[in-house]
Amino acid sequence: MSGPTVLVTGATGFLGSRLVAQLTRQGFRVRAFVRRTSNTARLQATAAMLHFGDVKDVESLSSAMKGVTVVVHAAADTSGDAQSGQLITVQGTRNVIQAAMAGGIRQLIYLSSCSVYGITDCQPWQRIDETGPIERHPEMRGHYSEAKLKAEQDVLAAMGKGALKVTCLRPGTIWGPGGETFTPMMGFKVGRRLIGIIGSGRFILPLVYLDNLVAAILTCIDHPGAYDQIFNVVDPTPVDKNTYTRKVLKPLFPGALFFRIPYWALYATVACQEVVFKALGRRPVLSRYRLVSSQRPVKVEGGKIARQLGWSPPMGFDAAVQEVLRFERGQG
Repeated sequence: MSGPTVLVTGATGFLGSRLVAQLTRQGFRVRAFVRRTSNTARLQATAAMLHFGDVKDVESLSSAMKGVTVVVHAAADTSGDAQSGQLITVQGTRNVIQAAMAGGIRQLIYLSSCSVYGITDCQPWQRIDETGPIERHPEMRGHYSEAKLKAEQDVLAAMGKGALKVTCLRPGTIWGPGGETFTPMMGFKVGRRLIGIIGSGRFILPLVYLDNLVAAILTCIDHPGAYDQIFNVVDPTPVDKNTYTRKVLKPLFPGALFFRIPYWALYATVACQEVVFKALGRRPVLSRYRLVSSQRPVKVEGGKIARQLGWSPPMGFDAAVQEVLRFERGQG
């Protein structure tokens, strides 16, 4: 097929590099926006044209967008540093919007995050669709979540302004070959030998497999039904911690000791830690607010993008597990 020219920011990242590869395979003309200091090895096998620049520099973005019709903005700071989050995630997104509007870009697809939802305002087992409560205290969730929410607010403010059509995607936890297989949402890990899983294991993980998210982005490109819309992107098959531990973690860590961390015990420990650290004038390692935000059992709903755009994830959970295991075992 022959499609529009697509600019991808964050093109050397876990998601961006996979997206660039799939876009070029499907015949899109792709411009990969990368920093000069970035490792571009994963892009070398693609037909993408590299454009060097920085999202902090609006002029380099404007130059990269010449002749482009669609921008996929996936660049974000993941360091957790407050200043970097402000410069790269927040100001970088503002620069992308400014350049896209000035450059006559037809569509901007922004990769936000399900972390923008205010989980503490939800009831246990509540279903969260795109109208769910937005985080009221992002500063208490951590610098990454705070920056992503600020950036999303700027993106949503651009909807309906001028000719630029905006699509905001809120993916869940992205996983796949080469990505993280164990996240803080699961629990705590000490090396490869000691792994603690928080809670009873019934917690539904808001997973989205890498290739399924890429397919969602492709579905949105030039789709009128995606214009000025927000979509959650999570895999349709519910996967709880017990299932993920049994099918992914135990095969990857065969010699590890797995144990349960009761949520109530962890909550009490974190509360005591907050009191002690406050008395010492130090910032706590983990707050009760962040713990509740990551562990309250809710179900993120991703049905809108399937109903409205016809998104059909190409990879089911079991097939995705086999892909990840092959990669991690050096067979990918």
